[in-house]
Amino acid sequence: MSNKQKSEPDQLWLTIQSLELTSEQKRFFENRFWAQYHWFSKKATENHKRGNTLRISVLIANIFVTSFAALNISITGAIKFINVSLFTLSISSTIATQVSTRYKFDQIGEEYGVTSETLKSMFWQLAANQNQIPEDDYLNFVTKVEQVIQPIFRR
Repeated sequence: MSNKQKSEPDQLWLTIQSLELTSEQKRFFENRFWAQYHWFSKKATENHKRGNTLRISVLIANIFVTSFAALNISITGAIKFINVSLFTLSISSTIATQVSTRYKFDQIGEEYGVTSETLKSMFWQLAANQNQIPEDDYLNFVTKVEQVIQPIFRR
């Protein structure tokens, strides 16, 4: 993660704190908007890591399966070890592939990442060059935030 990525949420939080907000607006920005933005960002990263871990696990297992299968060893103990290893790695690879396919970590991570970036972009557009947020703009923003968040949670 780059320094920019590490400091961006802090900058977003600092901007929220620097705005002159009504108590209702402050509650929304701190408890709903920030919480959702932070949750989506965190889950996007977690799902990308899970997807990468599964893909690497499958790749390594498949490399070993094909390597062991290509070996032609006549030592009885080695053959038994290789057969057990092939069997175990084949099962592990199949399970990891199915888990990855079933849970679609990369796709979910991408959706969460897009949602997080959409929320952040909407906020920056709202707060651009403003010290206060007019009530109409605030209400419109709340509606847009909910329109972005709700479809994801309905799945």
